Amino acid sequence: IKIASIGLIPNVLPIIGVFGGLGVFGTDVNLGAAIVASSALGMISGFTFHLLYLARSVGNLHRAAEQSASGFILTMLTLAVGFCPT
Repeated sequence: IKIASIGLIPNVLPIIGVFGGLGVFGTDVNLGAAIVASSALGMISGFTFHLLYLARSVGNLHRAAEQSASGFILTMLTLAVGFCPT
């Protein structure tokens, strides 16, 4: 239950961020917003699975986060630039 609780946090934050941002700015949920939101949720759930698996094998969540953070950040930045409107 403890590891599931830790894994739930990074999955809830993007949902709050994306749909909260849409609500704050008064933006309607259109096809583009739905695609970006679903892509973000898919990436975050994959990152969470990878991080928790690595933490279990290494034995330390902090060390696992240090090892995988650069890959996560690079992937998110690459996809964020790809989704930016021109």
